[in-house]
Amino acid sequence: MRLNSLVAVLAVAAASSAVWTFRRQGWLEAAFEEVETDVFRFKLWWQPLPGVLGPVTVWLIREAKTEGPAKWVLVDTGFPDLWPQRWHSKLMAAVKALAPPGQMQAILLTHTHIDHAGGLPGLLAAYPEAALVVHEAELPFLTGQAAFAEQPSFGMLASRAAGLYKPATSQVPADRLHLLRNAGSPSGQPTAEGLRQAGVATLSWTPTPGHSPGHVSYLHEPSGSLLAGDALLLMEPALKLGSPASPDAAGNNSTALSYEYPLTWFIVTVNNAGDLSSFSTLPANPAAAGGRLLLQAPIASLYLTPSLLCPRPKCNHEQYHRSVCALAGLPFRRLYPTHDVTGRGLSHDEVVAFAAHLPACTGMKLPGQAAEGASTAA
Repeated sequence: MRLNSLVAVLAVAAASSAVWTFRRQGWLEAAFEEVETDVFRFKLWWQPLPGVLGPVTVWLIREAKTEGPAKWVLVDTGFPDLWPQRWHSKLMAAVKALAPPGQMQAILLTHTHIDHAGGLPGLLAAYPEAALVVHEAELPFLTGQAAFAEQPSFGMLASRAAGLYKPATSQVPADRLHLLRNAGSPSGQPTAEGLRQAGVATLSWTPTPGHSPGHVSYLHEPSGSLLAGDALLLMEPALKLGSPASPDAAGNNSTALSYEYPLTWFIVTVNNAGDLSSFSTLPANPAAAGGRLLLQAPIASLYLTPSLLCPRPKCNHEQYHRSVCALAGLPFRRLYPTHDVTGRGLSHDEVVAFAAHLPACTGMKLPGQAAEGASTAA
């Protein structure tokens, strides 16, 4: 009886500590915070299953005011309301608190997966003045003419039946639609083509396909903030076994293992990825690949490392890796992923370090590194 009581007390203490941590970090707060000048991040974490939380955000950009009230630009729209959490309703209230109807210049999508475009119908209705900007390769998925998973998995079907998932399709008003085309950025460098026509003054875009066919990233030019969608993720801890001072025969430290927590399983399942191999192989030396040391012991070290999520069948691994290589060469100050447990993004140096360990970057001269150095690291 005493043992059961002790277990109950410890369980309550652990739960209270978790709730305190979530509240202290603002993970349960449905509000925007200004992370850079005129760049606002939505703080509320998504809860796909009771007790399972994961970082998902959208961005509000305040455009420079010339006369009259400020204009705003929304980047991505997050999830629709689903059974475990009314995430979209809370987002809508937070958006309206900053950007009243009549002041939204445009809604921009990095791509059209449910966690980026699921809230689009409600936001288009709430802001009839806003233009919609999306890459032309993503439009068929948004309108329902194409699907990311032609053969839905059992997990996806079960999630739909339980109210945990629904396709991110939307009626797209033609008079508000502005399509981004790769011809506007033939070199892969940031371009304003397509955005200025939508009235967006402070952002440029660059194609970053791979995670999805028409994935793009947006650069907020005044602050140097790169809003990269799912071009990179910062949510997966990596366990490196062995002493940090004991490199293996290949010259790298012993192999790092990725711990896939329940949210990862859920994302992989509903995206029809089939198995956890959809995550990129983590580098053997996380510390040299942009990883942040969380815990260290004589036999193992725990890092938070950048990672990639490549949901089949529409994801292209090779394109995905090349996009990361291209991002490393862009003139940004800080990269902000949509899925980021820190909420503080990645420095340019951290992105370069991660890119240097991808095979697609072998032989490339990345900023701050010689080409042969990148080749050796890879």
